[in-house]
Amino acid sequence: VVEKAFSPNTYINIHNDMSKDEDADAVTYTFTNVAPTTFSVTKDWVGMETEPEQGITVGLYRTTEEDNIGSTEGAPVPINETDNASSRTATLNAENQWTTEFTGLPKYNKDGDLYHYYALEMSDGEPVAQQGTLNHDGQDYAVDYAFGEATTIRNIPTTAIPGTKTWVDNGNAYGTRPKAEDFQLTLSRSTDGETWTEITDLAAAGITFTWDTGEEGTNTWTYSFTNLPQYTPEGAAY
Repeated sequence: VVEKAFSPNTYINIHNDMSKDEDADAVTYTFTNVAPTTFSVTKDWVGMETEPEQGITVGLYRTTEEDNIGSTEGAPVPINETDNASSRTATLNAENQWTTEFTGLPKYNKDGDLYHYYALEMSDGEPVAQQGTLNHDGQDYAVDYAFGEATTIRNIPTTAIPGTKTWVDNGNAYGTRPKAEDFQLTLSRSTDGETWTEITDLAAAGITFTWDTGEEGTNTWTYSFTNLPQYTPEGAAY
């Protein structure tokens, strides 16, 4: 049995199966074809006057569970639906205005469940998670995704806030100095200098905090908040 596709825009063959009935001496071939769809991806460089010269790579993913949209553990979309040897990726750069459209995508899986597509930026061959960080042309960026009918990837340049804490206790002569983990520094940010919002979950925001207490008895401790986005995803400066 041979099935012919008369138009690649009509249906997509995603699964083939053969079963044999020994008693009836019969073979049944099953071909699963589904309607196609498309999916677009756009890259925004937030707060950047000059876009990087280096292009970026995005990988296309899909899931049938809405709660899993954006997961780095999602299923990469294969180039050939009946052969998962390689997956779909695209390069975004100034030449294509940092946007692309994936075409010829199956709208459903073989069980009739709707696919939800999304794109993730790749770094060294691995997908970058929501609020993850990466480096382009020597600049560190936080990655923000807007998922939905299309994916918008926003790269936001990051900065850091270092600081020190000084002890005046003769090098902890009486052993009363608390441990670093007993201190809680709070981080807040504002876009107008008047209304401030405390960041209560640094990890969820992709921000890293570290203490360096130095050697025993050192009177100056240092700390650092890193991976701090310089702008909101909409482009307002913090």
